[in-house]
Amino acid sequence: MGYLWFLGRDHLNATANGATENSHRGPGRTPRVSRRRSRGGPHVTAVRTSEIHSPWKESVMRNRRTALLATVLAGAASIWGVSATAVAAPAAAGEVLTYDATGAGVPVGAKLTASLAAGTTAKLTTTAGGSTGVTCSGSAIEATVATNPPAPGTATENNVKQTFNAATCTSNIPLTTGVASITVTPLLTTAVSSGGALVVNGPITATAVLKSPFGNVTCVYSAPSISGTTNNADDSINFTNQQFTKQSGSSTCPANSFFTAKYAPVTGPGGAVSVN
Repeated sequence: MGYLWFLGRDHLNATANGATENSHRGPGRTPRVSRRRSRGGPHVTAVRTSEIHSPWKESVMRNRRTALLATVLAGAASIWGVSATAVAAPAAAGEVLTYDATGAGVPVGAKLTASLAAGTTAKLTTTAGGSTGVTCSGSAIEATVATNPPAPGTATENNVKQTFNAATCTSNIPLTTGVASITVTPLLTTAVSSGGALVVNGPITATAVLKSPFGNVTCVYSAPSISGTTNNADDSINFTNQQFTKQSGSSTCPANSFFTAKYAPVTGPGGAVSVN
């Protein structure tokens, strides 16, 4: 502990007179003084430097307390997994249809396309989940965005088209040897909802021309609509056992046709598309 030494009786008297009064004010506010008399010399007053009132010293102590508090808060924040500087605000939901790469909404008028997911086939079977029917490894869909409101909501698409590459199709329907063509009524409309539901509005007409030893057989089927789901994990559209009912054709044509397919990824001018 250090001391400051002051020489002279005048200073001693001035400080000594106030020592008794100030000694009751507590440390850190008014310095205590003590008197020493050296042999043959003047009175000497000693003031403890630790008790000298100093604005600079108080400022340092405040800064130390502030730094300590900040350290404690930062440690607590790290435990709870939040930032000590800011808490991120929840991201805006955006539109129903958005681009994966940027999060931007897909603009009205954008053309969306998708082919069969890699390694999958489109099937038109005679029973739900059955193995008899037509199988194609080449198929695609496309549509144009008509509306794309903020999520949650329902986006709509028009000019929906579905195509099948007959060269990639096979048939194991009795009395058939192959597939000449499959066409689906174009200019359909689709509704895509935030929850992942998708509805292709009809009426939908599908015409399959099957090859047979006796010539081609034309089978016409229809459905009021078909339903599917979307999956953002692979930006896919999935249809499972969607039923079409026979409208015309010979007895070679099955009474029903159940459609199953997975198209992925759905892409637009800005890349892969997700549903919010």
